[in-house]
Amino acid sequence: MDSMSLSVIGVIPAFNPPPKFSSFVHKLSNSGLFSELVVVDDGSASTDNFDELKHPGVLIRHEHNRGKGAAIKTAIQHIIDRPDIADTAWIVTVDADGQHDVASVEAVVSHIHKDHGLDMILGERLFAGDVPLRSKLGNIATQLMIKILFGGGISDTQTGLRAFSVEFGRQFLDIRSDRYEFEMEMLIRSIKSGKVGGIPISTIYEDGNAISNFRPLVDSMRIYWIIFRFAGVSLFVSTIDFIIFGLASLLGASIGWSQFAGRGVGTFVSFFLNRSLVFHSDFDDRKIWQFVKFVCLVAAFGIIANYLIVGLHNRTSLGVITCKAIVEGGLFILSFLVQKTLIFKVRK
Repeated sequence: MDSMSLSVIGVIPAFNPPPKFSSFVHKLSNSGLFSELVVVDDGSASTDNFDELKHPGVLIRHEHNRGKGAAIKTAIQHIIDRPDIADTAWIVTVDADGQHDVASVEAVVSHIHKDHGLDMILGERLFAGDVPLRSKLGNIATQLMIKILFGGGISDTQTGLRAFSVEFGRQFLDIRSDRYEFEMEMLIRSIKSGKVGGIPISTIYEDGNAISNFRPLVDSMRIYWIIFRFAGVSLFVSTIDFIIFGLASLLGASIGWSQFAGRGVGTFVSFFLNRSLVFHSDFDDRKIWQFVKFVCLVAAFGIIANYLIVGLHNRTSLGVITCKAIVEGGLFILSFLVQKTLIFKVRK
C-alpha cells in the first residue's frame, strides 16, 4: 500500500446533531486527516447546525429522514460517482453525536496508512468508566450473538467509527436496510470476508448518551432482525415440511419417503427465501452452483435426519412427528452455519 498517495474521505451521517456538531466538523476539517469531508444531513428538523459549517467539504441533504444507513449509502454513492476518487481510496464513517473525538478518528486514519491487510478497520471503544448500562448490555449481547453465529472477535459491534476501502464499500450499496441495522449488515459482510480488525479508541458518552438517536428497543430489534430472519424462514419451511411429512405418513408412506416428500418441497422454498431474504446473495452467475450446493446440503441433512428420527422413534415411545421436531431442532444451528459459510457467502 502506497500510504503517501492514499486518499481518505471522511463521512459524517447526521440527524438532528447536537450544538457542538459544527465545532467538531471544523476540527476534523482542519485536522488534515481527510482529503475531503462529506456531511449528510439526513432530514434534520433544523438546518442551523449545518448552516454554521463554513467549509464542510461536501454537504448533501435528504429531504426527509431516511435512516443512518441510507445516509451512509448516499455518501458512498457520491464518492463512487466521483471520477477523481480511486477505488484504492478509503472511507471513514464518523458519528455526529459526540461519541468520537478527533484523536480517535486520527488513530483509525493512521492505521489505514499501515500495511494492515484489512478490508475494514473498527474504532473499538473500551467501555470502561461511566458507560450507560443500556449501551454496555446492548454491546455485550450483540457481541456474543455475532460471535456465535458469524465468528470473529469483535469487541465493539455497534461502533460508528469504521474505515473501509472504496472498492470494498461498493457492496454495501446492495444492503437493503436503511437504518441502524444497516451497520450490523456492514459488519457481518466484513466478518465474512475474514479481513476485519479494530484498534482501541476512547469511550465517550455525554449526558448518558442522551443525544443519541438510537432507540434501545426499536433499533435493537431492527439490528437483531437480520439474525431472526433465518429463524423465521426456517420455521415457515419447517411448517410446510411437517404438513407434507404428516400427510404422507397418514397415507401409509414410510418415514424415509415421508421425509423425502417434505424435504423435496421445502428445499425449493428454503433456497429462494434464504437466498433473497436472509443472506441477500444476489449474484445471478452463481445461482445454479449455489442451488446445487444447497440441494447437496439438504440431501446430506435429510439422510442424517432420517437415521436420527428412525433411531429415536425405535428406541423411545415418542411419536414420529415428535421425533422429527427434536431432530430438526437440533440440526437448526448447524444448518445455518453451513449455509452462511459455504453456500451464501458474500462475494467481494
